[in-house]
Amino acid sequence: MMMTDKFFVKQWTIGIAKGKLDDILNNQLASLYFKWIDIPNPEVFVADPFVLELPSGEIHVLAEHIQQPNYGKLISYRFNKDLVLQEEKIILDTGKHLSYPFILEENDEIFIIPESAMANGVFAYPYNPNKMSLGEPITLISENPLLDSTLIFHEGKWWLFATKKGPYSNSELFIYHAADWRGPYQSHEMNPVKKDDDGSRPAGKIFKKGDDLFRPAQNCKEYYGKSVTLYKIQTLTTKTYVETPFVELKADIHQKNKYGLHTINHSDSVIVVDCLKKTFNPFIQIKLFIQKKLNR
Repeated sequence: MMMTDKFFVKQWTIGIAKGKLDDILNNQLASLYFKWIDIPNPEVFVADPFVLELPSGEIHVLAEHIQQPNYGKLISYRFNKDLVLQEEKIILDTGKHLSYPFILEENDEIFIIPESAMANGVFAYPYNPNKMSLGEPITLISENPLLDSTLIFHEGKWWLFATKKGPYSNSELFIYHAADWRGPYQSHEMNPVKKDDDGSRPAGKIFKKGDDLFRPAQNCKEYYGKSVTLYKIQTLTTKTYVETPFVELKADIHQKNKYGLHTINHSDSVIVVDCLKKTFNPFIQIKLFIQKKLNR
C-alpha cells in the first residue's frame, strides 16, 4: 500500500440486510440493500458481526467495538424485524482485547465465544437476549492463544477452527475436535492443517447447505481484511482435512465501504458483513500514532 495510505483513517463498519444463504453462495451480496451502522466518531470502529434471529423476529448483532487505540470490547445491537436499530450496549469488557463474538445455539441456550487470545484461552459466555447481558464464562480451551474460534458439529463430533496469536496469525489454520462442545479438545493430526495468507483465518460461522459445508475465510494476501474466500469442505476427519475454493466475496457492496471485507454471517433471513472505509484525515492519524507510542 502507498505511503499516502497512512494519512487515511481506516474504519470498519457493519452492514445488515435481508438475505438468504443462497445470496452468499451465489455471490449476490451487491444486489442486497444493506443498512450501515452509523459511527460518527472516526476513531471508533465496529467489526466481526455475528447475527442472532429470535422467534419474535427481533435481531441481535454482536460485534467487536474499538475506540482507537484501545482494546476491543463486545457490543450488542438490537434491531426490530424491519432492521431498524432499537438499542446498543457494551456487553463485555474484560480489560483485555476481545473480538469475533461467535454465537453458538445449543439445547435452547445461547452462548457467545469471543476471540480472547490476550487471555490465552477460549471461553463461552451464556447470553441473555432479553437483558442483552452475559453470564459467567465456561473455559473450553486454556493455555492456547487461539484467534477467531469457529465451532461446527459434524458427523458426531464438535470441530473448532482457529488461527493462533503470533507471526502466522493470518496464515496458519488449526483444527481441534471434541465429543462435547465444552471440550476437552484434541489437536488435529495435521495441525496446522493449512498454511496460506488466503483462506486460513476464519471469517464467520461455517455454512451448511444440505450435506455440504462452506467455510468463510479471510483473504489477507495483499493486505489484512481484503476479502473473504468461501471454501467448500471436502473431507473433515481427525486425520485428514481437505477444502477447495468456492467463491471470493469482495467488498463491492457499497461505494464508500469498499476497501475490505473480513466477516460474513447469516441467520434465516438476515445477512451481516463488515466492510472497511477510508477517510482522508491526517490529523487524526497523527493523533492515533502519538497515542500508540505513549501507550507502549
